[in-house]
Amino acid sequence: MRAKPDHIFQLNDGSKGVVEYKSRYGEVYDSDVAQTLASVLAARTSHNIKWATIYTKNSKKDVSLGSDAEIWQKIKHLHENVLIAKSGKVINQYNPNPKKCAKCAMKLNCQR
Repeated sequence: MRAKPDHIFQLNDGSKGVVEYKSRYGEVYDSDVAQTLASVLAARTSHNIKWATIYTKNSKKDVSLGSDAEIWQKIKHLHENVLIAKSGKVINQYNPNPKKCAKCAMKLNCQR
């Protein structure tokens, strides 16, 4: 798995955290959380990451982390889907969201 956080910050108390910035307005999506969790795992190979936050232009979400094993359990199925997609197979798992679908490039041809 490859992932890289947008930023790693260290607070005055010494704790380090990951901050992900999204350039759009609106809510934080589940896919944003999954990306952030993957970047936390990657960053923990060289930093003691204790917290993570995602920002859009008008919202903020603090992400609950837990241990590396707990994070991996949250995103393992997504990583497996990426491997399947990279092999050229179709993944028949959809998570439609009206707000996200409205901005999707495939919305006119979508069969979901």
